[in-house]
Amino acid sequence: MEIPQDQIEKLRVMYQKSFSVVISEREAYEIGLRLIRLVRVVYGSQERDEPETSSSRGRQPHTISCSF
Repeated sequence: MEIPQDQIEKLRVMYQKSFSVVISEREAYEIGLRLIRLVRVVYGSQERDEPETSSSRGRQPHTISCSF
């Protein structure tokens, strides 16, 4: 999975401001991947638990964008 370079840099800056810890580009990439997986799990479980109605049958799947 690819995460845009500018998003990785934003995550690094936010992490440093929040935790006063400097992380590498690779660490930021790995954290970003974990966040994306977490969002997919959370949104995926909500859809499975949601009862199917006539209005939800024709719905498009969720689009997940990563913006930090």
